[in-house]
Amino acid sequence: MRHHINLGNWKTLLGTAALATGLVLFAGAPAAKADGCRDRLNKADHRLHEAIERHGYESRQADHWRHELREAREYCWQHSHRWRPRCGRRDRHQRSRNDHGVGDAKAEQALLHLQDKILRTSQALGKLEAEVALRPESQSLRANALSLRKLHENLQGDFHIVADSLGLNVCHYRMLLDRPPAKALGNSIGAFQDALSLTYESLKTGIPKLKRIFSPKSEEESELRVAYSYPGSFGVAFTIPNERLLFPEMRTTLDKAVETVFHLGKAADNKSIIADTARIIGRAPIVAVHAWAKANVKYGVGASIRWQKRESVSSEVLIQAPEFNELSNSLERTTETKEEDITLEGTLVGADAKSKTFHFLDLDTSDFIKGKFTNAISDEQQAKIPGRYKVHIHKTTVTSYAMDEEKVSYSLLRLEGL
Repeated sequence: MRHHINLGNWKTLLGTAALATGLVLFAGAPAAKADGCRDRLNKADHRLHEAIERHGYESRQADHWRHELREAREYCWQHSHRWRPRCGRRDRHQRSRNDHGVGDAKAEQALLHLQDKILRTSQALGKLEAEVALRPESQSLRANALSLRKLHENLQGDFHIVADSLGLNVCHYRMLLDRPPAKALGNSIGAFQDALSLTYESLKTGIPKLKRIFSPKSEEESELRVAYSYPGSFGVAFTIPNERLLFPEMRTTLDKAVETVFHLGKAADNKSIIADTARIIGRAPIVAVHAWAKANVKYGVGASIRWQKRESVSSEVLIQAPEFNELSNSLERTTETKEEDITLEGTLVGADAKSKTFHFLDLDTSDFIKGKFTNAISDEQQAKIPGRYKVHIHKTTVTSYAMDEEKVSYSLLRLEGL
């Protein structure tokens, strides 16, 4: 037997959540100013609702009033909470409880409150949309679904405003699959986090990274923290501290790291992008990007990611599953070759004239070196085995961008007796 939804419950949820949002925005505000903000918000909200009903959810008119509503919310928040300047660096790891001040405490409380409301609205919206799919003819269900979507959008807008006041960016990571397996979710987001942290540390230090190890400080500064999830293709919103520079258009190191990972994610089979980026950030972040691509390929999922300050999108990328597959294959085919001539002293311990191979013991490092030769040893250029020699060798190092490994080969050019 199918259970129908009680429409009264949806109306209660809409009313309660809308009231809660108002309480978050107006808590602690002067009465006159709060009233003015309420009037401005109510007008924009009413006009948005009318535009959706008359012209459609995605219409130009609806977009206009969404913008007006966002402007009203931000105005009300800024003019009701004047606890610190809008610019200047704000490092969460340097703030003590006394430094927080009353304003930060209120903002953090508001952020937690909004997280709870977003989660509850997401759950309600998911259930309602499932019911709409079963009863598409129900106009009342469709109207309630539209209202819940609008409420969810408004709550997210408020969340971005409050997060920005605390010096937090918001990263929206959406997997392009309605119900991804737990391993797909963990592997995809975990690999993305590794790629971001490694790229961040490389750009921060200015040193290309060769190993997939980052310092605890870099890990902390680039760590994504779960804020909430939302319906549709499975998505998670993360928050992360990011310094606020004097001019909003200026990019922080974290901004640049995000843009670099996005750029690599869309590189597909463009080997020049991969090689040029690898020279700047090193091999380790490239290996992490390959692991990210493979994690998505394994489960056949894509990803849509938005990097936001306030309500504006600073960077975004959409990578479909076939693009991840192309990127993975391209990285596995892409290598970097380094060639150099070296001179060593030590003992020639073996040589085979038939296979043209040699075996040499390096005196300084005690390493055994095996390789090939052409004319360095012959009937005309005979060698004593074992014998002490200065050897001139051509060394070739081939680095794989995908497998985090180097293949080294040696070619003996000539021998000088010692």
